[in-house]
Formats: sequence, C-alpha cells, structure tokens
Amino acid sequence: MLFRNRTKTHDVIYELLETRLAWKMGIREVARRANIVDHTFLRETELGNHDIRFRNMVKWADALGYEIVLRPKEV
Repeated sequence: MLFRNRTKTHDVIYELLETRLAWKMGIREVARRANIVDHTFLRETELGNHDIRFRNMVKWADALGYEIVLRPKEV
C-alpha cells in the first residue's frame, strides 16, 4: 500500500502519479520536464519513501500541467 501514514502532501503526489500514468509518461520524462536531475528520487517519492521539497513539487506539478494553489479551508 502506498503512503502508510497518508498526508495532504501524499494526496498531491498521488494525483501527480495518477496523471503521469494516465499520460503513459515515464518518470525520466517528468524529471526532464521539471528540470529535476534525479529521476529515481521522484520515483521513490511516488512510492512514499522520500519527502520532497515544495519547490520541486511545484516543478513536478508544472511538468504535468498542474499548478499548486493555496486557498482557505472551508469551515
């Protein structure tokens, strides 16, 4: 099971993984588009084995056509 202790960050990463798979895009291509040198780090992050810096998550999302937005919680 991915993400034993799932957090909101993991929800974002899972969405990025699902998008990558739907597009049939390899992790190396995502890393290239995001200008992230270590594609194995992205894969390990997808598996829940590493945390990722916010700036790299933003680049990763951008490479897949997403943007990360901050909005107030609904009460």
